[in-house]
Amino acid sequence: MPSLAEEIREALEREAAENFAELPSEDLQARFAAAAAWVGEAGSDLSTEAKLRLYGCYKQVSAGDAPPDRPWGMEASMKWDAWHLHRGCSRGEAMKRYVEALASLAPGWESSGGAAASAAGGKHKADGSSGLGASVSTMGRLGDPDQADDVDETPVGQLCEKIAEGDVEEASAILARHPDLAFQKDKDGMFPLHWAADRGELEVARVLIQIARKKSSEALVSCLNAPDASGDTPLHYAVNTDNVELARLLVTSGADQSAKNEDGESPEDLADGQDGWDSVFNRAA
Repeated sequence: MPSLAEEIREALEREAAENFAELPSEDLQARFAAAAAWVGEAGSDLSTEAKLRLYGCYKQVSAGDAPPDRPWGMEASMKWDAWHLHRGCSRGEAMKRYVEALASLAPGWESSGGAAASAAGGKHKADGSSGLGASVSTMGRLGDPDQADDVDETPVGQLCEKIAEGDVEEASAILARHPDLAFQKDKDGMFPLHWAADRGELEVARVLIQIARKKSSEALVSCLNAPDASGDTPLHYAVNTDNVELARLLVTSGADQSAKNEDGESPEDLADGQDGWDSVFNRAA
């Protein structure tokens, strides 16, 4: 069975033969293959921010430039952002960036086995350019292709698509006809309120909260604090995407500010140290 290094080298050679492209050096190919293999085996403890950084380089190596259009959805859009940073970068340069990134995230990874990953976990910080926090839906395997074109045709999936597109009128109309959709998950494990929080759709969020409030106090608590597949609540999403006003609506409606996701982080943890959040979480300035 061929090794990972041999598989990568063969794939690059095939592409070079087709496109007359210059291959990266064998030494660089071997270093990249070793780094990717280490991440696949021992990189589960890397922070999401670290995984995104590596993912962007990996995708540039394996697939070239990212598609021109940014996909919707928190995880897909964050992965696209990480990939798009390397647009125009050659495969050799992307390999070099991947190896250098891993060296900075897990120093000594080549000689320390799986131990170096734990040193790279650390506390996640938001990206100042996008306002996105690091605790998001699971990144899964770093080499997986994006699934932005995998459309959810279920009723709740169609509702979430309208919310994601900013079609407030149609989303509200769907909820008026089928209010129980407010309590259903789409194919990605996200509830409609997750999408409203992700996109900053205050009006839709108010409609969803009102539906839950009318049903029962238990339904309201469940709606506000519903976890996605990674344990993130709508309030996590609002903080991750810098939607301060929507986060304020969730908090004043009763959202749990200390709810922990699978990384052990609460919305308050994600907002710690960021400007504009003290009033939302009732912290002294």
